[in-house]
Amino acid sequence: MHDQADARQFTHPLANPTKEDVDKNGLNFAGGEMANSGKIVYVAEFVVFNDGIVSISTSTENAEASLQEIYGFLGSMPASHQSAICGLPE
Repeated sequence: MHDQADARQFTHPLANPTKEDVDKNGLNFAGGEMANSGKIVYVAEFVVFNDGIVSISTSTENAEASLQEIYGFLGSMPASHQSAICGLPE
């Protein structure tokens, strides 16, 4: 079984996108796995935009669970890190 860190691995991570690419298309990840109620589910595509996150999975339930997992991960970070990730002032 994967541990929590392993449950966020993607086979096709970012390929050094430019700021313009990220602003237009978001940060794209593909072919990944994320935790869902103690089991690992496949996430076909995971995209982080300036104003939201998209998760495409094998079912709506799995996509929603992967989003809840990433929101929980981000929410557990110190406020200074959250601000840096979101581009907000501390």
